[in-house]
Amino acid sequence: SMLSGMYTGGTPNLNAIGLALNANKETIALVNTIDVVFGGLYLLFLLTVGKKFFSLFLKKEEEKNVPIELVETTHEEQIPAWKRIILPNGIGLLLATLGFGVSVAFTFLIFSSLYAPSILLGITTWGIGISFHSKVRQLKTYEFGSYLILVFSVAIGFLADLEELKKDFGTVSLILLSILFGAIGIHLILGILFKIPVDTWIITSVSSIYGPAFVPPVVQ
Repeated sequence: SMLSGMYTGGTPNLNAIGLALNANKETIALVNTIDVVFGGLYLLFLLTVGKKFFSLFLKKEEEKNVPIELVETTHEEQIPAWKRIILPNGIGLLLATLGFGVSVAFTFLIFSSLYAPSILLGITTWGIGISFHSKVRQLKTYEFGSYLILVFSVAIGFLADLEELKKDFGTVSLILLSILFGAIGIHLILGILFKIPVDTWIITSVSSIYGPAFVPPVVQ
């Protein structure tokens, strides 16, 4: 279930589902660790020889000579750091804290206890709801949110028992490899059938497995 969440919504979904299912800390840490290892290897492959390899199966994109133009300094770069970074992230953190508080309050009113699945459902509903507001979408807090997820993952890793991690490493690795490379294989077959250009295929592969943030490095 955690891996299904991860490959449809990324690491936040993995951690949220793990908490909702009351999975132990070792399992959450192990899945995150193995995903980083094998996911990192696939990303390294794409950054090095991936295009040459997949060009053997997929249609090559026509080369286009695009003139290089000088880009003027944008207005955004001239905005003070506190207004460009601190203020949006502060508002984002405040909204997230408010959503957490509302979710905990409603959960306690309904169940008279802190029921994790209900709290996570409330936080998710809150996040989706406020995302419809254009001002919220303009905050650009993706990097800050990713940083908080990394902090959470490191904290879970410190709490995990290494002996328990070693015990389930083989099984979890096999499951993750099956899902990861099974998805890549199906994606490749569909790309061949529908004659998708190799560049387009690689970009969609990266965005679906790692998320939009990893697309620019691969494109470059």
